[in-house]
Amino acid sequence: PAEEPRERRPAGRRSEPVVLASGNLGLVSFPDVPHRMSREEIDARHPALLPTLANHPGVGFLLVRSEEHGGVVLGARGAERPLAALDADPGPLAVFGPGAADAVRRTHSFPHTADIMVNSCHDPDDGEVLAFEEQIGSHGGLGG
Repeated sequence: PAEEPRERRPAGRRSEPVVLASGNLGLVSFPDVPHRMSREEIDARHPALLPTLANHPGVGFLLVRSEEHGGVVLGARGAERPLAALDADPGPLAVFGPGAADAVRRTHSFPHTADIMVNSCHDPDDGEVLAFEEQIGSHGGLGG
């Protein structure tokens, strides 16, 4: 079958971000940018986005790329931990247990990691996470 011609966007026009959910993991990508956006690029384009997400009570942490530090984990109240420093101070990952830092570093190393990875909060006392989609169980992110 013949392929339909793609809709052409005027030059310089930004497309909407793509937001996907898998259990307690949210993925945000900006398809008009041909590389994984950095925290600095996201902040320039959407200044309130990362702080608003990181401070939401249902969010445990964000994973983004930083021009200065490589991968960084962002949490509530301005918490920021470079991936290289997570062993000394896990910051927002502390409640996710001892394997969390390695799992996040591995995810950051993938070539097609989302621009923003959003992991829901986790209650280590009862093992509950908040899913970003309606379902009985949860999978996809840490704690799920």
